[in-house]
Amino acid sequence: MSNFKIDIVDHRWIDNDPENETDECSHGRFILTIGGREILTRDDDIDDWTTSTSVLRLLRTIENDFVGNRGSGIILHCGMVQMISCPIAIDWLLVHRDDKVIISEIRKYPSADDSKVIVFEALEVEMDIFEYKSEIVKVAKQVKKFFSQSKPRKLTGVDVECNLQFWNEFDGLLHKYAQ
Repeated sequence: MSNFKIDIVDHRWIDNDPENETDECSHGRFILTIGGREILTRDDDIDDWTTSTSVLRLLRTIENDFVGNRGSGIILHCGMVQMISCPIAIDWLLVHRDDKVIISEIRKYPSADDSKVIVFEALEVEMDIFEYKSEIVKVAKQVKKFFSQSKPRKLTGVDVECNLQFWNEFDGLLHKYAQ
């Protein structure tokens, strides 16, 4: 059994238009399983996660803990390249110990209503960093492939610089971890 499995399905632009040239972020469904428990499925109610932004957040966790003031989560519903998201998210604690990653306190926020949070009680997983990293690199390559097969982005104003910073970090982390 894999302790951490993630994939992107139904990868698209927010408006579902393959000719879109202005959306900064890719969107779609995530399939996410942690410790054998399905967190997100193909049939999940939320089908428009911001995939590119979420994957950058995941790339950052390969070497960095995700604890304390975690902000809006790891898997983000929206956010653009600035990673400003609504409250809809998937969140967990992530701690590195030696060559291991420990994931705990997994929460799914399916709406802006905090009373609807789904807490995955007693689900704590420890895994080899290589297992975790390989899954994240896999979805990062899915994001890169989607963008490479799409029309170039036509952005203006502050979006141009934000987009450049986003892809510099994304590409740098992917290159570092894909080796």
